[in-house]
Amino acid sequence: MRIVFISLCCLSASVWADFNQALSDFHNNDITIAKPQFAALTDAGSVPAMHYLGLAYLQQATPEPIRAYGWLALAREHGHQASIEAIDKLWPHFGVRQRYLAEQQHQQLSQRLGPQALAQSLLPVWQPQRRQPPLLAAATHQQQVKQRQKLSQQVKFPRQARRQQQSGWVSLGFDIGVDGIADNVVIVAAYPPQTFEEQALALLAERRYQPSTEPLYGQQLRFSFRFDASALSDNELRELRRKAAYGDVQAAFQYVTAMLEQSTLPEQQLRLETMPLLLQAAQGGIVAAQLQLYQRLWLGDWVELDRDKARRWLDLAAASGDPWAQMIKAQHLSSTQPQLSLDYLKHAAADLPAAKILLVERLLDSASPALAEIETLLEQVPGSQRSDQWWLQLGRWHHQRGEPTKALSALARGQKLAEQRQRSPQAFTALAAQWQSD
Repeated sequence: MRIVFISLCCLSASVWADFNQALSDFHNNDITIAKPQFAALTDAGSVPAMHYLGLAYLQQATPEPIRAYGWLALAREHGHQASIEAIDKLWPHFGVRQRYLAEQQHQQLSQRLGPQALAQSLLPVWQPQRRQPPLLAAATHQQQVKQRQKLSQQVKFPRQARRQQQSGWVSLGFDIGVDGIADNVVIVAAYPPQTFEEQALALLAERRYQPSTEPLYGQQLRFSFRFDASALSDNELRELRRKAAYGDVQAAFQYVTAMLEQSTLPEQQLRLETMPLLLQAAQGGIVAAQLQLYQRLWLGDWVELDRDKARRWLDLAAASGDPWAQMIKAQHLSSTQPQLSLDYLKHAAADLPAAKILLVERLLDSASPALAEIETLLEQVPGSQRSDQWWLQLGRWHHQRGEPTKALSALARGQKLAEQRQRSPQAFTALAAQWQSD
């Protein structure tokens, strides 16, 4: 039996544009609603949005085929396969004059959003000198692979899972401090529950990231635990590489992920092999690839450090509706645009337990918190290590507002959680006695 864990690190604008929502509006024939959302996403460099904006100009009440061609040709320039097929159908219907105007439209858009233009405003500049990757910063890539294999051998497979031949996974959310150590770790999801969490936390505790002048918020790692797991074969890797060459962005990202996880190529060669495909996947709308570029640009890992470009990739991932990207975006905006930050956080909290935890803390620290909303959120995150303290804070807010029954009820909830975690309930009992005597 071998235990193999695979970790995928997923690191997510004032215009609230959601690609999934825009796509839904488009398919429901709400073209006038979908168009401005697609347009906002094209400004961030989204190639799928360019394609669908072109289709929207064709399918609106008064079709504009010239504009449609401009956007479709722009998406084709970025390698979007469906745009090639759409242009093949559209082009024969143009006369000489229309073809001239259509190409002019394409050239104007290409000057602003073509591959060369985006290279200046969005794409990374490759780092000519060698930089240590952020993960396990003191090691080369070959050493990282060996250390991961060593760690997987040291982790004991849970007895119950071994007896039942059970495989599973755990997703952890965390921040990276300036010292490169994971902090504020939360268990985002796990299957099966209460099986592999301890092993995943132990593996994360062993990791060290590149120290930085600023913390990196909202990271995620998924650890998979399998019996007799094996890496992708050379034939499987070649097939993914072939599909990527024909424009399959999902295959491109799967290839990058597999190579970074299992390859022992020299670091320089691995970078040259994977980074162009990572860009292909990111520009093709793969959110995990966009977030990986955000992380690399933010840390200066294999590319020149450029936090403006990093934020643009984060904007693009957040605009696609990814809750992790929205949570990270909320962290970045917390000091400069607190209300917009709160909007992003609430949007992410609908799908992400880690975002709920941050939202609880943000609301409790506000000047005039909505206590009913906080209580609803606390009911949804009972397993958090700080939930007893949150109930204590909630009780204090209720007491301050002259709501003694609610205050004592919140204290009782917090005291129960504290006792379950074998913590001293003294703060709760002392406050309850004080408030009852008031």
